[in-house]
Amino acid sequence: MGRDRLRQQRLETVIQEMYLLGFSEIIFGDAYASREELIYAKNFDYSIIYLPVVLNNDLSNQEKEQLNKVHRNRIDAPENFIRSSLRSKNKIKANNCINRDAFCVTIDNENMGRYQGEVGIVLKDMPPNPAVNVVGKVIGSKELLEGIKPGDKFKFIVVE
Repeated sequence: MGRDRLRQQRLETVIQEMYLLGFSEIIFGDAYASREELIYAKNFDYSIIYLPVVLNNDLSNQEKEQLNKVHRNRIDAPENFIRSSLRSKNKIKANNCINRDAFCVTIDNENMGRYQGEVGIVLKDMPPNPAVNVVGKVIGSKELLEGIKPGDKFKFIVVE
């Protein structure tokens, strides 16, 4: 893990990667770390994997609400993507049903029936599906995605 790459990452991502790699301590080499950053690192919740994500601009309120929740990877998640066990009772219209590139974030729309509202993270390129909206992309860390196992909790951290 390169030092320069870590300097470009969000604090949540670095802490989470270090934890997943088995480190038990984190040392700040930056003399200018803020008090807030140090407190954040000290009180970090390791039970959730935090994923930095860039979201599309045209999301519905229902999609934003669904993405804002803490998700749990399904026990029966397929090999090609991470699948949240949360569904939505709100109607999610079909929108942006395009090619699903690796690391894109998706939400199943009303065409998916009872699975409407399930959030997914694609791990390898997949073709478009009229029942799946592409809503954003996880950025910065393939290692974090590889660290999510069946049953693990994850949450999106929106990056502007």
